[in-house]
Amino acid sequence: MQYGIIPFRKKVIFQHSFVDSSFERDGFPLLPGPEILPLVAAKQTFSTLDELVEKSEKPVLVDFYATWCGPCQFMAPILNEVSAVLEDTVQVVKIDTEKYPSIADKYRIEALPTFIIFKDGKPCDRFEGALTKDQLIQRVENSLNVKQ
Repeated sequence: MQYGIIPFRKKVIFQHSFVDSSFERDGFPLLPGPEILPLVAAKQTFSTLDELVEKSEKPVLVDFYATWCGPCQFMAPILNEVSAVLEDTVQVVKIDTEKYPSIADKYRIEALPTFIIFKDGKPCDRFEGALTKDQLIQRVENSLNVKQ
């Protein structure tokens, strides 16, 4: 099974769904099969989340969310803004825990939203709950020891 994991793009509403190969997203053809669909700058396909975080040139901030989760919905536009501010620092990926329960189980996601920052292929920070834009930027910068 392959997951298409697509980097975040600013000012676009998230859409996460199972799709078939007849659809296109932002001009990029989608591959058959279930896909993780955060937003697209250039489509990347990975067989696992592990492969994405290991092969990423930048640290990866993963947002584990569910569509029914109020705090997750609150975080969506904030994450969009943070992604724009930190685009040179971190790659942002969203994973719907309802569609990918095995990934949520592997990372022991018990509260939503849960954020995990991966650096050099390994988790370096984990936190739960809604944050403001400034709090999220500060948390990411502190975790990665960088300053914008």
